[in-house]
Amino acid sequence: MSDLQIIPSVSELSKIEAALPQLDQLESQIAGLEQRAQALEVTSAESMAEAGACIREIKSVRESAKATLRPFDLAISRVKDFLRERLQKITNRGELAHAICTKKMSDYDARERELVAIEQKRLDRAAARTGAEAGTVTPNVPTMAGARRTVTYSVGVLNKDKFIHECLKRLAKHDDSLLRFLVIDEAELRAVARSYQDPERMMKEIPFIKVKEQVNFGGRATT
Repeated sequence: MSDLQIIPSVSELSKIEAALPQLDQLESQIAGLEQRAQALEVTSAESMAEAGACIREIKSVRESAKATLRPFDLAISRVKDFLRERLQKITNRGELAHAICTKKMSDYDARERELVAIEQKRLDRAAARTGAEAGTVTPNVPTMAGARRTVTYSVGVLNKDKFIHECLKRLAKHDDSLLRFLVIDEAELRAVARSYQDPERMMKEIPFIKVKEQVNFGGRATT
């Protein structure tokens, strides 16, 4: 995609100029609706219906704003795709160059530490023969700005059932050292709550939980 392809045309610019007053008007409308929502006190069926009407107007204004901007979706997408493509080229080549350096540095680090281990054993054996104190050999790996050495470890549970059984055995002996590795799936609990739709029943069937029902009418929750 060339640079010229992302420059808005004259017709697109005129549409943008026409859209700005519409957005100003819609912003003013939504500000009024926000004030109306703040002032509403839902204490009866009538006032609840009024709140529902307010929600309908809010949705209408939001849809109007989206419709006002819809003609520019293609132009916006064109600019975003162009910039994203340029960024991706830089990112991909940067990641490749970084990986090349990392591989070479990791290989050197591993070789250096192998040599250090061999030399440390030699010094320890010599010190054991003479009774002298063995020196400590350190790897010749420099500290570099922007290239911090990190070590990661992959861990997998070989047998989940045996792991849980061992955890329960230790708990019976008042040893909770493995308990932190047993994760409670709160997302699954919420899914069960949605299927039950009965907090009291769920709290009776599943021990040591608290289920709270919260009613929402489609908006973002507020405190």
